[in-house]
Amino acid sequence: MPDTSIVVAEQAVDTIRDMKHQALTIEHAWGRNRPEYATKALTSLTHNLAELFSSAFSTDVKIFRDGELSLYVTAGIHFGVIFHGKHRDVTAPVEGDPDLSHGAKYAGRYCIAALDDGEPCLAPYTWRGGHTDDGGVPTCEGHDTLTATLPVPGEWSFHS
Repeated sequence: MPDTSIVVAEQAVDTIRDMKHQALTIEHAWGRNRPEYATKALTSLTHNLAELFSSAFSTDVKIFRDGELSLYVTAGIHFGVIFHGKHRDVTAPVEGDPDLSHGAKYAGRYCIAALDDGEPCLAPYTWRGGHTDDGGVPTCEGHDTLTATLPVPGEWSFHS
């Protein structure tokens, strides 16, 4: 079998570092309350990176940055390792909110509240309008909430 050459662009190395950081911040922020978010992020990232670096797609593999948390790969075929964040219902972070994102590339505004059973409610701060001064609705309604910046959960996948 011929030797495989894998070239990773410097920006792709930074992106891989950012991908790992996003997965770890998702685990840190969401792991106790939504363990499925942490599992999907960490499992999909490690699976796709292992697949990328261990598969014999070609003898000439080049890996490039393709966005904040995604990679573009040429290896006889062209494909990407792409982050799919669950941010469709999440508004942008607001200056002045506590920042619990630990520098995650994708972060959003979430509500945090203590529920009656002592468990925390972590939910997107949505823009349904009418309930607060800025037009958003705390999604842990009926409880005293605070807003905070948290990493947007998501997962990675291969796309060709």
